[in-house]
Amino acid sequence: MFVAAKAEANKKAPFRLHLFSEPIHFDAYRQKNSNAGYLLSQTHWSYLKFRKGELQPALAEACDWKGPLKVECRLRKDLKYSNGQPILAADWLRPLKLMLDSKNPAPKADLLFPIKNARKILEGKSDFSTLGMKFVKNRVVFELEYPYSDFLYHLTLSHLAPLPEAISKNVAEIPVSGPFKIKEHLPANRTILEPNMHFFDGLAAQRPEVEFFFVSEDAVALSLYKTGKLDFNRRLATMNLPEFQKSPDYHEIPLLRFDYIGLRPFLQLEQRKKLAESLDYDALGKMFFAKPRPGCLGIPAEWYGGKTLCHDLKPKQEASSSLSPFPKSKILFSKLGGDDHRRAMEWVQSEWMRHLGYLVDVQQMENNLFLEELKKNDPVLFRKGVSLDRPTCLAAIEVFHSESVENFFQWKPAEMDRWIEALRRSSKKSDQMKICKEAVAHLMKNFWIIPTGPIYFAVLAKPEWTGWNLNQLNELDLAELRRK
Repeated sequence: MFVAAKAEANKKAPFRLHLFSEPIHFDAYRQKNSNAGYLLSQTHWSYLKFRKGELQPALAEACDWKGPLKVECRLRKDLKYSNGQPILAADWLRPLKLMLDSKNPAPKADLLFPIKNARKILEGKSDFSTLGMKFVKNRVVFELEYPYSDFLYHLTLSHLAPLPEAISKNVAEIPVSGPFKIKEHLPANRTILEPNMHFFDGLAAQRPEVEFFFVSEDAVALSLYKTGKLDFNRRLATMNLPEFQKSPDYHEIPLLRFDYIGLRPFLQLEQRKKLAESLDYDALGKMFFAKPRPGCLGIPAEWYGGKTLCHDLKPKQEASSSLSPFPKSKILFSKLGGDDHRRAMEWVQSEWMRHLGYLVDVQQMENNLFLEELKKNDPVLFRKGVSLDRPTCLAAIEVFHSESVENFFQWKPAEMDRWIEALRRSSKKSDQMKICKEAVAHLMKNFWIIPTGPIYFAVLAKPEWTGWNLNQLNELDLAELRRK
C-alpha cells in the first residue's frame, strides 16, 4: 500500500527547474532575453513553433507566403484562453499595438518593422489603424513594407501571442494561450505553472505542474539538482563536465549563437589585430572542452560557404610589440553568462598581459546595468552574447545594422547596412550565402570582433522525465513533457 501511494505521489510530482533571475514582468511582448522566455514560452503561444529544426504549426494551422510582400496565417478554429474565453481577432492586434506604443515602446519593437507602417507608428508618424495586418474570416494577413526573408520565423515569438483586453494584476489570473498557465507566483522564490485545460491539443490532463525557481548561481543550481530539488539544470559549468559526461542525466545542446568580444572603433585596426592575434585559442578550447575552437565564428559555415572563418594566435614576435599609447580599459560582460564567462574573460586578461604587456580590468555586471553601460558610456572592450531568434545568417548579423538597438559599437558601417538590407530581400539560398560571406568576412578581417566560437549548452535532466525540448535557439518547449 505504501509503495503504491509513493508511486502515485511521484507521478504527480512537479517538474522543477530554474531561471537565473526573477522575471521583471509577465508580459510576453516586453520580454528581452531567453531567461524570461523559458517561462513565458510555456504560457504564451503564437502562430508557429520552431521545433526539431523546422517551422511547425502552433495556434495557426499554417502560415504561407502569398507573394513577396504578403503572408497569410490560417488560425485554428475555436481557440480559447486558459480561462475559457474565446481568442478574438482584436486580441491578435493588441500585442503589436502595445509594442509599437511611441510613448512606451517594447524592447523588441523593431521585430515588427518589416510590417507595413510599423516603423511610422512607433515614431508617431502614423496611426495604428494603418498597420499592415488585417483579418479575413479566420485568417490573419500581413502586408510587408519590404521583402523580408525571415518573416515567418518572427511568427514563432511569444511576443506576438494574443492578449485579451482586460488583464488582472494578479499574475495567476492572467488569461494565456499556451499549454500552461500560472498557478502561483511567489516573489523572490518561484513561479508555479499548471496545465491549461483549454489548450487546443486536448492533452492537458497528461501534463505535470512545472515549478520555476529563481537561482542566480550555477553552483547553487547544481547543488539543488544533486540533492533532488531540481529536475532540470539548464546550464552546467565547464568545470563540472567530467563529473557528468557519462551520466544518463547529461545532454549536450548545440546552440545557434553569435557571441563575440567587441573591439570598438576607438582602437586602430592594427591594435585590434594584435589583440585578436595574441590569444591562444587552442588552449582556451581545451580549457572549456570546446569542439570547434574559440576564435572561430559560431554560426554554421554552410551559411556562408567554404572554410570556417577564424582568428589565430600569431607567433609571439609578431604580436608582442607595444600597444601604447593605449587607453586604460576594461572588459565588460554580463552576469547572465555565469561562471564560464567570468573564467574566460579572466583568461583573456591574462593572455593580453602575457603576450602584450597590456593590463585590462575585468568587470562582470548585472545584465540590465551592462546594457545601459554599453549604451551610455564608452568601454573599449566588451563581451556580448547574441542568441539568435531564427536559424539564419540575417539573425546573426542584423545586430550590426546602424539602426539596431543591439549595435553597441557606436559606428554606422554603410557596408554592413547594405549587406543586411540585401539579405532581408533575398530569397535564393545561393545569394544569401554570398552576401553572408561578404558580411562576416568584413567583421573578421577588420577585427571588429573576436568570436567566441560555436557554443554547446550542457544540461542535466532527470532520466524519469521525457518530452522536454531545448532547441538550437535556446527555446524551451514543455508541451510534450511527461514522466516516464
